[in-house]
Amino acid sequence: MNFASWKDVPADVIERVHHRNFVFDFSPLGEPFIMTEGTIAAMRCELAALSPIPKIIRAMLDARIRELETNALVRDEVRQVWRKSGVKAVLVTLGGLSLSPSDWDSTMWDAAHWVRRVRAGDDMLICESVSDLKRAQAEGRVGIVLGMQDITQNRQGFG
Repeated sequence: MNFASWKDVPADVIERVHHRNFVFDFSPLGEPFIMTEGTIAAMRCELAALSPIPKIIRAMLDARIRELETNALVRDEVRQVWRKSGVKAVLVTLGGLSLSPSDWDSTMWDAAHWVRRVRAGDDMLICESVSDLKRAQAEGRVGIVLGMQDITQNRQGFG
């Protein structure tokens, strides 16, 4: 098929190509933000406390994990969103929510968060190699690749 631009490609063709191939995505949060009772309550609490945006987002992420650990309906909803997206892997930037380029604590918080997040559900796998990415895809899970954009920001941890 030849098309002048993506605008000319039928939606069903785009969806088929998207779902048949390995789609590697990036999200500042690492996963879709699905607003549930728990995430809304966490957001409202932090907004009322006039917390900075990174703290609000982290509170919402913590609430999501608590829901995944205890609520099968939330686990199923999150799993369905991932399945429908067609995304096979996500690059998560550790420390990405920090406004300070030397915030080692933020990087460590993010690493701990993702280990806990993967354990909370059966929809993700932390991937360190291509074979891990292939395994995640074969198992119908989303591969999570932990990375950093500027290693110098965290130099103190690699000395």
